[in-house]
Parts: sequence; C-alpha cells; structure tokens
Amino acid sequence: MRRFLTVMLAAVVSLIALSVPQASATPGDWRCEERSFSTDPGIGQPMGYGFVGKSGPGAATHYWMEERVFFGSDGSEYRFETAFRVNCGSIFFPPTTTLITPVAASGQLPCTAPGNYAEVIDGKIVDHRLIGAKTSLAKFTLGGNTYWLPSKYRYWHTMKQERPGEWFWSDSSVAKCPA
Repeated sequence: MRRFLTVMLAAVVSLIALSVPQASATPGDWRCEERSFSTDPGIGQPMGYGFVGKSGPGAATHYWMEERVFFGSDGSEYRFETAFRVNCGSIFFPPTTTLITPVAASGQLPCTAPGNYAEVIDGKIVDHRLIGAKTSLAKFTLGGNTYWLPSKYRYWHTMKQERPGEWFWSDSSVAKCPA
C-alpha cells in the first residue's frame, strides 16, 4: 500500500510540473520570448536579436539569430554574428543556450527544400522540420578584401523515429544558403 501511494504521489507531482505553462517557466528571460529586438546603440556595439521560430506549438526550443549592427552613410546594416537555440526548460531548470555553426549547403536539400522533408538514415526515418529563415549579411573574403554579401540562413529542427510512433530530437542545424 505504501509503495502504491508513493507511486501515485510521484505521478501527481509529475503531472502538475508538466502542466505549468511555458511562459511562467522562465519569467523575464528574453531568450524564451517570441520577439526580435536590438540593443541600445548608446551602450557599446549595438546587436540585433532576431527570433526565427520554435520547434512547435508550446515548444520549449526557440531559435535565434544574433547580428552586429553597423551604421554608415547609407543607413544601418545587420551583419551575421551567430545562430543559437535555447531550451527554455521548466520551472525546475534554467534556460540553456547552444550555439549552432551554420553549414554552407548551396544546392543541397537544407537550402532547396520548400519546407519540411524526411529521409532514411541508418534505417531510421529522420524528419527535418523547417523552423524559419532569415537573411543577413555574411562575411566573404576575396584577394584580401572583405565583402558583406546577403545569405539566407535556414533553421532546422530534426527528429528521428526510433520505433513506430516514438520520435526524439536528433539535431538542430542552420544551413547557409544563397540569398
């Protein structure tokens, strides 16, 4: 009887913890909000933070682009700095940030697919979900000269089917594509 009560109590506590809305899990943490913004140019190098999307409705994984803002005679321009994802966690775990290195994928599925696509890898179905895309200026060096050319960054959330009906996160990636 005691074991039964312990198991039931654990189940009730788990259900309560899982039912807490995501917004209350990380109050005030901008990484878990769904908005883009720029920092104040009067305080150091201004940065732009672009919310790209999240892995699904109510999902805890948010994808971002960070850009440096430069001001010139023609106005401002945003130059790609980094891509990252944030697992917004729960009331028990603080948000964690993971940098994602963009991979040049011109002419490959991550750049050419009109949306989600699937493939079989090692006998498992792998589902690539397009989270979103943003265009930013990317550094290009030719003959010792630096140029900033537009590139499209496509963000992917990859799920793998281990067994029928059982999907697990497999990878997060960013494809650097021609704009």
